[in-house]
Amino acid sequence: MAHGPGRSDVPRAELVIGDSARDAGVSFGAAHAAAIAAQVESYRPLYEVYGMPLESVAARAAEELVPPAEQVLPAFVEELRGRAEGSGVPFLELFLLNCQEEVSTWVPLARWEELEARWPSGPAGRGAHGCTTFAIRARGATVIGHTEDWTAVDLDNEVALQYVTAADGTRIMALQSPGILAWQGQNSHGVSLTANTVLSSDARPGVPNALVLRWALEAPTLEEVYRRLRLPERAIGTYVLAADASGRVWSIQTTATRASYRPVDEWVVQTNHYTHEELVGDQRPPEWPESFRRHDRASALVAAGLEDGRDPLELAASVVRDHGSGAGDAICVHPQGGDAPRVYQEATISCALYEPLARRMHVCVGPPCRSDLETFALM
Repeated sequence: MAHGPGRSDVPRAELVIGDSARDAGVSFGAAHAAAIAAQVESYRPLYEVYGMPLESVAARAAEELVPPAEQVLPAFVEELRGRAEGSGVPFLELFLLNCQEEVSTWVPLARWEELEARWPSGPAGRGAHGCTTFAIRARGATVIGHTEDWTAVDLDNEVALQYVTAADGTRIMALQSPGILAWQGQNSHGVSLTANTVLSSDARPGVPNALVLRWALEAPTLEEVYRRLRLPERAIGTYVLAADASGRVWSIQTTATRASYRPVDEWVVQTNHYTHEELVGDQRPPEWPESFRRHDRASALVAAGLEDGRDPLELAASVVRDHGSGAGDAICVHPQGGDAPRVYQEATISCALYEPLARRMHVCVGPPCRSDLETFALM
């Protein structure tokens, strides 16, 4: 599938859990040691930007996040310990790569306001706050689109298509950095899953979202995805779009203590704020205005494309490449430059379009406006 001027040449990585998650992690970490170490190093300045020294952040994670994760989802912690050992990086720093959403809830509101005043969001500032995800069901097709918007340093870090075989034999295909657990993609049961950051006011010590999402990605049905996302010990909530091979799509929103889902009939868009009525009041401040702008922009593009009778996959490919109206509503985001630290700027670091009925995904690394989307399928 070619929709852009270049080619992304997506790297591949393989992880087979087998009898020992720790041993599998060691092998994977050793094979991708340089990429993992580079990503860990690139994130270190972020904690200073947040006003929280790395040592204090790591200590808090060791107290509030590692113990519940070890108790409830120990295999994923062991996998991360193995990746750290194999790559030669400190375990807690690698663990923190998988806890960035939780870490962001530890930043005091006053610090967020200070950062926003210094490096405003939007076209003249640091860029967007988070991802854009949508689902389209039309003309006998189902397509889920997702732009992964994160720190701009990840444009310099490796992002690979990970082929994971879980302990129970479930196979996963996921676009993710080698330092981070595979938590969004497709599995051999026919389930496709992707997620956005949505922070709630009831965040607490518990199991990090990345581990919960990884567990959900191994689920055989949408019903089981929803059950796993409601893990009682979870630290925060999330937004998930999940589909199965029959074309069903569920929009799922959770907080740390509450959850809701909606079957998707024709289309839905999600950015980084709660939209399910019963959870809107659980939004954690600060609310980022560009999340609402991106939601409106993507909704308008999807609705107009469907009204014009466009092919769902072609429509999705155009939406993820949209640069907005200049009002802070871009879906394809580029680093803003200026004096904001690169680790604090955001960018679209990868993109994926999922076709659950065909059991394939179209992906690129980097902003989708600059790359072809390459097609992959679980065989």
